[in-house]
Parts: sequence; structure tokens; C-alpha cells
Amino acid sequence: MGFLLRIYFVGLVAFVPDPSGQKMTVLLVDARQPYVASDGEMLPVHHPLLMVRADRCDGDCATQQGAVADVVYASASSPAERGDKLHRALAGGGSWVLDQSELRIVLPEGGRGAAAPFHIVRGASAAKRGTGASPAAAADPADFDQVADLSAILGRNVVVDPTLLEMPDKGRTVALMRLAAGTVKAQRLSGFTDEVVGFQFATARELEAGVDLGMPTQALADRVMVEIPVAGCSVRLEDKNAATGARRAMDLAPASCNGGLVEVAVINLPEHGFEGGVEHGEAHDAAAPVIDHHFELFYDLAEFPPPRNRRPVPGYVYGPRTPRPPGPADSDSAFLALLGLAPNRSLWSGPQCPVARLFAR
Repeated sequence: MGFLLRIYFVGLVAFVPDPSGQKMTVLLVDARQPYVASDGEMLPVHHPLLMVRADRCDGDCATQQGAVADVVYASASSPAERGDKLHRALAGGGSWVLDQSELRIVLPEGGRGAAAPFHIVRGASAAKRGTGASPAAAADPADFDQVADLSAILGRNVVVDPTLLEMPDKGRTVALMRLAAGTVKAQRLSGFTDEVVGFQFATARELEAGVDLGMPTQALADRVMVEIPVAGCSVRLEDKNAATGARRAMDLAPASCNGGLVEVAVINLPEHGFEGGVEHGEAHDAAAPVIDHHFELFYDLAEFPPPRNRRPVPGYVYGPRTPRPPGPADSDSAFLALLGLAPNRSLWSGPQCPVARLFAR
């Protein structure tokens, strides 16, 4: 008897695997204030949210659903319509606006999930690249190595500020979650609706000046998924506010204790990242590179951040694309689709934001 807890991470989210390989800390970047990129581009505020689709939720489940619905369904015509859409997405679950949140998953005592080995899916793309395939064609959608690695991009170890692994730091991070059980894998590769593209890294001004088409490219993941098997019929999510000490919790249950599913979406996106986003390919000058300025914010999580004008970010110039390979068999989620995050919407067809990873000592 048991069910599956599945957690999706989307948007400005950084992953910090522990050197032991036995656990990972997930950090949500604090982008709740407007950000001016190194080239003067003004970026929109992001909204850190946690939403759960479950059959039943007890505890602090619905206290902020109006605020969540206003972000996720901003294009809806009325508060009632926004609330109805969120209710359909969550079923019997709940939602929170995150704020200096230390998030904790509490599994049933003695449950199978507590002892489930922690595992990161990686290495499949490297094996494919050995066949001579292009980076985009060789990329495995489930391979965590497709999450942008700041150390590899910058050419030196980008070590996370260790204080951020202890508690959120307003202005840099707005939430953290520690993972010590389950399987971690990428869920989707960035690109357009049916195609994956290769990205090049340079500073925003370098990309604006012209992309060297001879530069190496790489495919990037823009969503990560964690699956944790849970014995019993419920799981608890806890949130402690690092600034005030205030606590809240949801006790969540699936429709079935035998093979059921509880889905959690941890999302850090601007309003237009949900339903109603604009396809870059329809609205952007095809001769100019698409630049992801948001990526500069990830470097603020480093112990020694590089200057803003020296931070490489991903860029793409329209050209040949690779057909989108099937995602992991479990990657299609009606829950994400109801949130306006359908499986074929990714970084450049939302637009949404990338995910990244840093090194921990």
C-alpha cells in the first residue's frame, strides 16, 4: 500500500547537490522586485508559489488561494473565474505564496519513502554525444546533466554561499527545500512547442553584439521533477518562515492509497509565464538573439558572485532545430496543463525561466 509524491520545479530555481550524493538543497531565487539586467533590460517580478493537487488536504490549505489564483490566472476576467480555475487545478489540494520559506516534506514514520534511496538521473546525454549527435539531438530529457551548470559555464567552480543552505536570505532567495529521498530528473528541454534548440553562453552585451555561430551549443532543461514513493495514505508539507518563525502545514492524501498520486508544483515565474504567454518565434526579430537575462540572478547565489557585466547567460539565434524527443514517460501532467504549463510549453515558448545548478563544498 502506498502512493507517489511527485514534485515539479519550474522557473528561477537553483539545485545544489550535496558532495556526498545523498541529498540536495533546492533554492528559489528572490526576484520579487524588478531587476535591471547588465545591459539595461528591465525584467518582471517573479512570484514564488507552491500548489498541490491532491484528493484531500487538511490544515493550512486555502488561506492564500485568492492571491495564488490572481497570479496563475491573471488573464481571467474576474476573481470568481480565477478562483474556479484554481479549484479545478488543485482538486482537493492547497496552495501557498512562499515568503522566506523553509519547506519540509514529512513522510509517514517508518514509511517506504523515508528509506527510498536518493538518486539523480544523469549521464545518458553524454553517452549519446559519443555517437556524434548534435548537443540538442543527444540530449536526454530526463538527464539532470541538462540542467545548466554555472561552474561549467563560467569555467571555474561556482560555489554556493553556504549560508543559503541554512535559511533563505531576503533579496537573494525566497525559499528552500531539502531533498534526501526519491529520484531527481530533468523533465523538459527548452525550445519551442515541438522542437529543442541549442543555446550559447556569453554576457548579454556580447550576445547582443552578435553570436558567433561557431561557438559550442548545448540543450538546457527548464523543469526538474522529483518522485518519492510514500507508504501509507498521507504526506505532510511544512513551511517555516525564517524571519518570523511562523509555521503552517498541509496534510495531503491521494484518491487511492494503492498507487495514487499527489502532485506538488513549486514555481517561481512572472505572471506571463503561466497561461497566455507569447511564443517568441511569433513576436521576436529572427535576426536578433533571444537572450535570457533572468539567468544573471543565479550568480547572486554564489559565495563570490562575478560582476553583473561578466555573467554568461543563455542565448539563441533562430536556425536549425531538433524535433523534441519524448519526455520521461511520467512527464505529462494534467495538473501542469491546468496551471497553463502544458508539457510542450518550455523556456522559449512561454516564456518561462531556466533552472540551474551550483556546486557545494
